[in-house]
Amino acid sequence: MNKINYFLFLFFSVFLFQVNAQTEKSNIEKVEQYILQQQKDSAKVFLSKIKGNSGYTTILEGIVNNSDLSISSYKVFIDSVTNSQSHQYGLISKFIDNSIKQPASNVFNEDYFYIKLNQISVLRDDAKTIDQSSKINEELEKYVQSLNQNKQEVIIANAYLDFHDIVLFLIQNKNEEAKALLDNNLSVAKKFNDKPLQIASLYYSCNYYMNVQNLQEYINTCESILKLEEKLPQHSQYYRGTLMNTIDAYVYKGGYENEVDALLLKLYSNPKTREDSYPFYAKYLKYLSLESERVNKIFNQFEVNNILEFGEKIKVLAKPKLNANDYYYIYYDMGEALEQHGYLKEALEYQRDAVALNKQIYSEDLSKALANFQTQQAVKEKELELEFAEKKLQLYIVIASLIGLALFFTALFLIKNKKQTKQLDKQNKQINEALNENKLLVKEIHHRVKNNFQMVSSLLDLQTRDIEDAKAKELAKEGQNRIKSMALIHQKLYQKEDGLIDFSDYLKILVNQIQSLFKDNKDVEVNIKTEALNLDVDTALPLGLIVNELLTNTFKYGLIEDKKNIINIEVDKEENGIYKMVFSDDGRGLSKGVDIKKSKSLGLKLISRLTRQLQGTLSYKYENGAVFTLTFKDLFMRKQIR
Repeated sequence: MNKINYFLFLFFSVFLFQVNAQTEKSNIEKVEQYILQQQKDSAKVFLSKIKGNSGYTTILEGIVNNSDLSISSYKVFIDSVTNSQSHQYGLISKFIDNSIKQPASNVFNEDYFYIKLNQISVLRDDAKTIDQSSKINEELEKYVQSLNQNKQEVIIANAYLDFHDIVLFLIQNKNEEAKALLDNNLSVAKKFNDKPLQIASLYYSCNYYMNVQNLQEYINTCESILKLEEKLPQHSQYYRGTLMNTIDAYVYKGGYENEVDALLLKLYSNPKTREDSYPFYAKYLKYLSLESERVNKIFNQFEVNNILEFGEKIKVLAKPKLNANDYYYIYYDMGEALEQHGYLKEALEYQRDAVALNKQIYSEDLSKALANFQTQQAVKEKELELEFAEKKLQLYIVIASLIGLALFFTALFLIKNKKQTKQLDKQNKQINEALNENKLLVKEIHHRVKNNFQMVSSLLDLQTRDIEDAKAKELAKEGQNRIKSMALIHQKLYQKEDGLIDFSDYLKILVNQIQSLFKDNKDVEVNIKTEALNLDVDTALPLGLIVNELLTNTFKYGLIEDKKNIINIEVDKEENGIYKMVFSDDGRGLSKGVDIKKSKSLGLKLISRLTRQLQGTLSYKYENGAVFTLTFKDLFMRKQIR
């Protein structure tokens, strides 16, 4: 009986320890979130619930209390919130902008440099913030240029800054320009025996070899990175990505089964990366015989008997570990493997789950963006309240210094103060009501994405009626048209259960909407030629905006009076899986000598950026009218090499 009591005591002790550790972690994450949202009063509440006084807790207290912290302390906080998947990077970036100031010293500050360098890297990975990343990169270059250029750490810093231009060159397919910078960075890394810089240069060289479609050099470079990683006391930030890229390339090319087995086992054996191995095991099974000894070892490793049990097992194992974007590949790769081995019914179920999850991810991204906007509005209101309170405090100090002059002025001050207090109470009540309403709106956001677009369009329409300036009114109308085209995508998306857009039907409605906006005496015939074209939302949305811009431009500037104008829109799928859209009219065309890639027109800039988002190309020529030719890839093609 004593032994039973001892084991029960031990069990409950471990259980309570785990519960306390989880609660502690949750409180720390809440403190971090409130700091990022600039709600330091709320952060103090949860900070008081954290037991103990670790070094990280001391840093949190310093930030909350506006203490004079070193940049290295801020770096610890920024690294923590960046590595966590609980915080939006937009808030982290804003915190960096507000809190991390350029050092005044002419001595190279490593912590400051790498905080800003990582900020550039993360912002650059999102098409919406790539311009912001370029601006920060320019500011960081000015800082580095102000230092002694002969110092080793400054030479290495300049090499790291070149990675921004390298990535932009690769995005624009300026491969040779990128290769020249990469070769220079590699020579700097070898000169100073800087293995992290060498690894980073080789990592981006992999992207170069992917662009020029040299798979063998891609594999060789990945292998070189992994050899260098083994010489480091701690793996670099590129290790995990390189490991997965190498596995992907090995599986795609074939003939590297032993190497794949070894690398997959490395991923699986490390508790921090085990969940990363699951989709790769699923992809690997597609290329193996289910009767092979290799597959039997995999099934034994996961304690399953067949591929169906394997799929169910990794779904359960990965669910609490992977984020939605990575979990999507569990569905997708298992569907591919099952289809390859003849399990068509089960494969179809996995593909349906993949489509549903992709739709959910897109909706959640929109919801987070809107929720973040609402939070920022609430923060602004709170800042106004604090500003008012600060002004009131200053008024108290002035009155206190003059109180001996006359009781009459004191009485007037008390009356005025009473009115201000009532006004402040009223404002506090309004702010609290607004915050409660915002919470309810966030809960309903998933059901109102389409309605929000329509509401914005209606508001723009109302505001446009009061605008007298013709140019401003035209710009407002153009913005309204873009919003309508996005709202139409959502309308079509929610009308179909498979998550795909009937783009032919979408084009017809979009053309009718735009024609109705240009009611004049011009005779226009619009011909649409698409056959059974169903696109995912991540492709249909930017493509719809491109068509909206081209149609609007043609109706505004390209039509010729006293004749029947003809506009043709043709979208086809080529044999290589790439789509092609030709938009043509028999009108005036663009002004002579216009370069669509360098044009300052907002519409053409938007079309060029959306084309890059679709990993496509855009060309223009004049043949008895304007002819725009666009090639693009759907989401499936863009995800082929991750």
